[in-house]
Order: sequence, then C-alpha cells, then structure tokens
Amino acid sequence: MKKFLKIFGFTLLTLLILIIALPFLFKGTIIEKVKEEANNSLNAKVDFGEFDLGLISTFPNFNFSINDVKVEGINQFEGITLASIKNLYLKVDLMSVISGDEIKVKTISITDPTINAVVLADSTANWDIAKASDEEVEETAEEPSSFKLGLKDLTITNANISYNDATSDMQSSIKGLNFNLSGDMTQDVTNLETHTTIDTLNLVMESIGYFKNAVVDVTANINADIANDKYTFTENEFKINELALTLDGWVALLEESYDLDLKFGAKKTEFKNILSLVPAVYMTDFASVKTAGKLALDGYAKGTYTETSLPAFGLDLKIEDAMFKYPDLPKAVNNIQVDLHVDNPGGSEDNTFVNLKRFYMEMAGNPVDMNMKIRTPVSDPDIDGGIKAKFNMASVKDVIPMEAGEEMNGNITANVRLKGKVSALEQERYEEFTAEGQLAILNMDYKSDSIPYDVMLKQMVLNFSPQYVELATFDAKIGKSDMNASGKIENFIAYAFADDEALKGRFNFNSNLMDLNEFMEEETTTSATETSETTEEPLSVIEIPKNIDFVLASNMNKVVYDNMEINNLKGELAVKDQKVSMNNLAMNLLGGSMVMNGYYETTNPKKPGISYDLAVNDFDIEQVNSTFAMIEEMAPYAKNMKGRFNTSLNVLGVLDEEMMPDLNTLTGGGDMQTKSMRLSGFKAMDKLAEILKNDKFSKLDINDTHVKYEFKDGRVYVEPFDIKMGPITGTMSGSNGFDQTMDNKMTLKVPSSELGTGEAVNKLNSQAGKLGMNLKAAEHVNVDVTLKGTVDDPKVGVNLKDAVGNIVDDVKEQVKEQIKEKIEDVKDDAKEKAREQADKLIAEAKKQADKVRAEGKNAGDEIRKKADAQANELISKAGGNPFKKKAAEISAKKMKQEGEKSALKVEAEANKKAVAIEAKAQKEADAIMAKVESK
Repeated sequence: MKKFLKIFGFTLLTLLILIIALPFLFKGTIIEKVKEEANNSLNAKVDFGEFDLGLISTFPNFNFSINDVKVEGINQFEGITLASIKNLYLKVDLMSVISGDEIKVKTISITDPTINAVVLADSTANWDIAKASDEEVEETAEEPSSFKLGLKDLTITNANISYNDATSDMQSSIKGLNFNLSGDMTQDVTNLETHTTIDTLNLVMESIGYFKNAVVDVTANINADIANDKYTFTENEFKINELALTLDGWVALLEESYDLDLKFGAKKTEFKNILSLVPAVYMTDFASVKTAGKLALDGYAKGTYTETSLPAFGLDLKIEDAMFKYPDLPKAVNNIQVDLHVDNPGGSEDNTFVNLKRFYMEMAGNPVDMNMKIRTPVSDPDIDGGIKAKFNMASVKDVIPMEAGEEMNGNITANVRLKGKVSALEQERYEEFTAEGQLAILNMDYKSDSIPYDVMLKQMVLNFSPQYVELATFDAKIGKSDMNASGKIENFIAYAFADDEALKGRFNFNSNLMDLNEFMEEETTTSATETSETTEEPLSVIEIPKNIDFVLASNMNKVVYDNMEINNLKGELAVKDQKVSMNNLAMNLLGGSMVMNGYYETTNPKKPGISYDLAVNDFDIEQVNSTFAMIEEMAPYAKNMKGRFNTSLNVLGVLDEEMMPDLNTLTGGGDMQTKSMRLSGFKAMDKLAEILKNDKFSKLDINDTHVKYEFKDGRVYVEPFDIKMGPITGTMSGSNGFDQTMDNKMTLKVPSSELGTGEAVNKLNSQAGKLGMNLKAAEHVNVDVTLKGTVDDPKVGVNLKDAVGNIVDDVKEQVKEQIKEKIEDVKDDAKEKAREQADKLIAEAKKQADKVRAEGKNAGDEIRKKADAQANELISKAGGNPFKKKAAEISAKKMKQEGEKSALKVEAEANKKAVAIEAKAQKEADAIMAKVESK
C-alpha cells in the first residue's frame, strides 16, 4: 500500500506539474497555431500579443488573460481595423470546468476595446468575416444541451465604437463607454444590475445631426426570468445630457418575435432638461443659461414585434411657456410652445400618424411658427403643414453665443403652405395638391474665423407651387467668387418623403470668377512650441449624391483651380445616377482651348470612375507639364520638351481615395499634331550623342507631325512618327511605362559627314576598309537606335549592320559615272551628231511633257479653289454660335482634305502621261546612241 501510494502520489504530482507547465513550455507554438487557424477560418487578419494563464495562485479559480488582440480587414476593407482590444481577462471556476455541466465564469473584463463597424453601399459589412464552410451540414435533431454559462460579472472599460452605414447614410461614434453587469446567471430567476456611461455620443443620419457630444448615463436594474426569457425593468434611469427618463415594463424573448409592454417618461418636468439635447446650447456654458417653462414627455410601446409587424407605440411631447436666455447676452428666446403627438396602433410603419400641432418661438422678437401633420408616411405620405417666419439674422448673436470672429447679418422671410398626398404630384394631379408661398433671404452676410472667406448671399428667392419650386433669384459671393443662378426644382415634396424619388432641377449658372482654391485652404496645426505650421491634407473622394437629377447650364468667365487658370468656360453639367456628366464643356486654358465630353461617377465611392473625350487645340507643352504632375509619369520625356500641340484624346479609368488617377487602370489614346516641338536635355538622347560623338543627336525635333498613341496596362504605346535632328531624319516608335521604363526604337538616315569618331563609327570604318572602301564614300548611312532602361538610367543601343551594304551600292554608282565620263571623252563627230539628234528628240518630248504637267496643275488648282470656297461658305453659315462654328470648321477641314486628295490625283495622272512621253523619247534617243556605239 505504501508503494502504491508513493507511485500514485508521484504520478499525480507529475501530471499536475505537466498541466501547469505545458501551456508555458509550448506558449509560442500555441500562439502561432491559434493565429494560423484564426486567419485560415476568417476573411480578416488576426493578431494578438502575449497571454497568461493562472491556476495555482488563484485556485480554485482559473485565470486567462490575453493582450493586444487585433482584427484587420482585407480586400475592400484593407487598412480598416475592425476590432482591437488592449486586454481580455476571464476568471473561471475550475471545478465547474471539470464537472462540465455548468461553467461558472465569475468575471469577464474587457479593457480599451475599439470597434470600427462599416457597411458599404452594397450592404457588405466588415464584421461579416467568417469563411463559408465547404462541407454540407446535415440537419439532425439534437438533444438539449446540459451546458450552462454562469456569469457573475461583466465589465467593459473605456470602449470606443464607430459605426458608418452607407445604406442608410448614418454615422455614429461612441467614446469612453464604460459598462458593468453583475448578477448570478446560474439562477433561473435573478436580479441583474447594470450601469453604463458614455463620455461622448454622436449620431448623424442623412446629414442631420441628432446627437453631438452627448453625455449618457444609464442605470438599469432588471429582474431576469432566464428560464422563460422574460426581463422586467425596475428602478431605471436613462440620462442623456440633462434629460432623465424612466423606463418601466417588461420584454419577453419569443422564438421568432418579442413581446413587450414598456412605458417611459421624463423624470423631471423642466424645459431646461430637453434644451440640453440641442448641441449648440449644451456645448456653450449650459449651466449658466436661465430657463423657464414646463416639459411633459411620455411614451409607450406595447404588443408583439416581428420582422413584419410593429407593436403599438406612441409619443407625446409638450413644452409650454418656455424661454431661455444667456446671462451675458441682451435678448432671449421667448414664448416657446411645442405640441407633438406620434401614434401608431400597431402592425405597419404606414399606420404612424405624426401631428406637430404647433412649434412656435420668438427669437429676440422674431417669430417662427410651424405645424405639420403626416399620415401614411410609407405608402403615400399625406401632409398638411406650413411655416411662417420673419427675422433678422443679426439678432441670433443676441440670444446664442457666437464663436470669436463669427458674425451674421441678413433677413429671412418665409410663408409656405403644403397640403395633399404625394401621389397627386407623382400622377401630375396638381389641382389636388396645395403648395404655395415664398422663402426669401436678403443681404445675408456670414463671417467666421473658422473659414478663410466671407459668405454673402445678396438675394435668394424661392417660389413654391405644386409642380415645382422656382429659384427666381440667386445672387451670392463667397470669398472672391461670385455666383448668379436661376431655374426650377421639380419633385421636391416626393423627394423629401420617398427614398426612391429623385430631386430634379434645371438651372442657369453664371460667374465672373470662381476661385476654387479658396474652398480648399490648407489646415493649420500648432506645434508644441506654439509655432504654426501648415500641413496639406490629401483630397478625399467627392461623392455624388443619389436621387439627384440636375442640369446646370454654366457660363464662367474665369475659374482658378490649384495652379491652373481657366477662361471662358461654357457648357452643360448634368448630375444624375451618382454621375456628373460634362456635355460640350468648352474652355480656354494652358495657352490654348479645349472641348470636353465625359463623366465622373461615384457608384463605388472607394473607386470613382472617369471617362473623358477631349479635343485640345494649341496647348503649350511646358504649361501642361508644370500644371499636371501625372504627365511626367505618363510621358516621362514631356518635361524636356518645348512647343505646342493639338490632340484628340479619350481616357477611361479609376481614381483612388485621394482623387488621383490609378494609372494602371487608365486606357485610351489619341492623335497628336505637333507644332515646333523640340526635345532636349533628355538623358537617353544625350547618351546617344555621346556614343556617336555628335551633339546634334541630343536635340530631337518633331515638327508638324502626326503622333498616334494608346495607353493601356500602365504603358503608352506610340506608332512610328517622323523625327529630325538637324540634317538627320528618321522615325521613332515604341512604348513608355508609367513606372518610367522605356522601350523605343529610332530608324535614322544619317549623312556620312555627321558621323563622328566613336567606337561604333570606328567599327563601321573597319568593316568598310576590308572591302577597300571609305565610309565617307556613302552619302547616307542607315542607323537603328534602341532606347531602353529607365528615364534616369537609359540603355542606348546603336546598330550599323546594314551600313556597309549602303556604301557598296554608292561606290558602284560612282564607278559607273566615271566610265561614262571616259567614254564621252573619246566619242567622234558621228557620236556628236547622234547626240544632237537625240537631245533634240528629248527636248521636244520635255516641252510636250511640261505642257501636260501644267494642264494637270491648273486642273488641280481649280479643284482646290472650289473646295476652299465651299468650306468658307460652310463656316460663314454657322454664324456666331461657337459650337456650330466648331462643327463647321471640322467639316470644312475635311472638305478641303478631300479637295486636296482629288487635286493630287489629277496632277498625278498628268504627271504619269508626261513621264510616258519623256520615256518614249528617251527610248528613241537611246536607240540612236546605241546604233552609233555599236559602230
């Protein structure tokens, strides 16, 4: 027995040591394996730091702690952190784990968690990261599990949560959330105590701010019938800023629905409590605000809630005889009266009835009076309401504190009445809908230290009717920019009450100056030493709103954008289906002019799309290169060029999130006509000049040349075009990469006198010498040049392999000429007479041939003259309309080209006849001379 006890004790001790030690011995292996399995099973990148296990010191509890847990998004969520937790701590009753029936988790503590939830426009959510299983799961009946989780305490400390939902245009953020839940969840019926605080709560939906930096404090005691999933609220207080609400009732969780009976109401009846929800008021010395007035707020929700049905609910809000006044300001907001009633008997959202019987206040003596009833808000909104207001904006500073340097002036008057069903407007039964009145803003002037420019709205008048809202007048000046507009807005009521209705409008817009740089001022930050330094923020995607159908006929004399000045901008901008289209948008810039057609669209805000067709006339290449940084990437030699050009260009591609083109997505091409264009100072050409020992090779002239180009897959491809380097002529073709790589070829015809004494030339001289010839004997030498490598490190190759053949041909011709000269020296008188006869025959033939050519030239000139006259007549008929004139110029140019083609054809036929006459005479003359020679 002693021996058995020793063996048993030793074995137990060994097992205990292994249980304690193994997790630490293989800690690194465990961490890597868990990371690997997590990344394999999730569409995300999972990482975490050290973890600790505790048993002996905390016996009979088992402690687990893990640090720096992080889940990073991939694919379209690349760079977005879904979740990060500084520390996760669990305390578990060890004996409950061993028994397995009921695991008692005494404590869960989460410290400094950060959650960043994102929903894209296509409903894709970044938290949906579980990979789909390849295995089919068979549905089998399972026995109810005996496992229970017995949680005693749950604590979340300093959580930060953000939620951005593109499907509902909602942005929300929670900072400094602290939560504690305590209670014994091992019992069927237990009391749960919860306490939640939020330092700042922000909620914006469809550009409307519902909460701004709101402070939340919630204490909720819940009687939990866990066995029956019913939870009763007792002694609860929900506090948002200074508004405290009580909640009584219960919620029961059914299999596919919720059953509930809840009532809530304001705990305090002072107007000051609800005033605290107004962000501008709450954030500015709220404690010192003098208030008066009564508040009554209560509501209920009772019934069953499912995916297709709502419980009955209601809300009543009344504010009577209220006012507020800041102690340091001269005037108050008085006579505030609010009577709001919301009711739904249950079933559908469409059963909701909203009745704002009255909203009235006097702001420094300026009255604002509103009312609105809305029935069937989903299926066919039936509205009845209006607004009357008349106040001076300067009085706002008398009742609400303004920021330093903030000032506003101007007058607003409104008297608008709306009554009827939206369906009457959709079906154009305008006689069944009342929409009348006017909204006018006069001499509004706004200044603030937070913006670098003043805003002055001299006049804006909106006239309301059932068919449309007429923008009768809009005259404004923002900073240096002036704006004038007029037009109509259609479908505004249907747009306001239905998600799928588009707001339509057509406007005429005029401006003498639009300085867009003022609207993109760089932000200023202050360093720790209180010195100001400017940091340039990258541009972000400008998202085109949905359900907007606007047409803007624009006429702007001058537009300043970044380092570019645009003059005489005219054309049409159309906004529809999240796309801005440019239709015949003409402008003068970069020393020339341009007509643009195309669009910018943001159906995918992460990757905005562009498509443009450009007709460019007389642009200066130096101005283009200095204005657009991307030109150097697309055409690396552009910065070394001078001259002007015309081009037709089409481009299709995608922008990144900083509104810069993704060069690898760009496709398109065009046809360029150069004007006095020269390339110099380009490293590849300098290297060619060095190889051939002639500086003329370093300067490339491209004059009056057509260059056809195409870009795709990150490269620009160029078809062969004519080039010139002094007396050297040739062609060039190839491609250049947006990554600055080059793959170009030049085929040159070089006068032998222009070849220097470089290694390549010496090699050619050696080859020619072996044939007993001199390199200078050839008039021209053909040279192939390759330009490869990169712009900064070019690789230049020179090929002279065909040059020796050129020399042999030239020498043969020279020998023939020398033989002919010797024969001519020994001819006798008979030969001279024969030559005279032959020459006379040739002269007569030439005279006849010249006559035929002259007649052909006259006929060709007549065709050209007629084509020019028809082209000029076509242009004159276009009148002063710049678009008709542009189209006429294009047609006239084509007409002249066709005339030139016909004229050249006539001249070619005449020349062909003349050549035949001369050839026949030459043949007869040769026969006479051959007869003499044979003798």
